Amino acid sequence: MGREDISPGRPDNDDQTLLLWAVQNGHDRVAELLLEREDVTPDWGDNSSKTPLLLAAESGRDRLP
Repeated sequence: MGREDISPGRPDNDDQTLLLWAVQNGHDRVAELLLEREDVTPDWGDNSSKTPLLLAAESGRDRLP
């Protein structure tokens, strides 16, 4: 895989994106930076159909960063 294949919006083998990971792990500043990018889809769901907003709600937050 070359550098051109790496994208913050590209899902991994579990269909998780960096935004999903950041929200799930409480890294709000990273999530904010990712949400500013055009190549990041904020409503992407993983293999369990969990979206960043659902993960935020499950952890007690009422919005994405």
